[in-house]
Amino acid sequence: MYGFGWGGGRRRGIGGYGNNMPQFRGREERDTTSIAAMAEANGWTVGAGIPTMADGSRIELSGGPIANDQWRPQPPVITGTAGYWPFLAMTAGVRTRGGSWTSYALTTMSMPGRLPAVHIYPESWRASVTSVTPQVNLEFGEFNDRYSVFSNTPQAVYAVLSPRTMALLLTLPPFDEIWTAGPNLCVARIDSHNVDTLNTHLHILT
Repeated sequence: MYGFGWGGGRRRGIGGYGNNMPQFRGREERDTTSIAAMAEANGWTVGAGIPTMADGSRIELSGGPIANDQWRPQPPVITGTAGYWPFLAMTAGVRTRGGSWTSYALTTMSMPGRLPAVHIYPESWRASVTSVTPQVNLEFGEFNDRYSVFSNTPQAVYAVLSPRTMALLLTLPPFDEIWTAGPNLCVARIDSHNVDTLNTHLHILT
């Protein structure tokens, strides 16, 4: 079951927990070759199928490289909690526009309520990626040079993309694509999931 209760801890809005955020155990603290060992260290679940939301509905993932009925999960599927929120991580086989299949490391975190539509991807991808929402220019010139940001509600972008997250993304290779899907905040990278990518994704999302 995906999408847990939202009790415990004081809500201060998305990204508003500051230094009170519970920490998960990252790759450096256990066997760095095994995503299963990282899951065991944190009490996460390793499965083969896609769980449902708490109300039994399907998880909303559509956006970024993920289109309805144009992707398929590849086990293992990791579910658990990082920070205050439940997450799902897996390798997803995604059908490209040319009809071939590409592996994406996909991690998604469920928030307590629907999120505004936001889509973020590297500026270098502009020729190959399209977005149906208007572009937003942030007050962070270096980030604008590296990433394209799209949303119908520009003010909502700052609820999803904090200055700390923008600074973190600038330290990483520009391979990650971030988007919202219903109550879920998603990040994907062209790669199979591994401990390094999961560790990075969870730091971005929390």
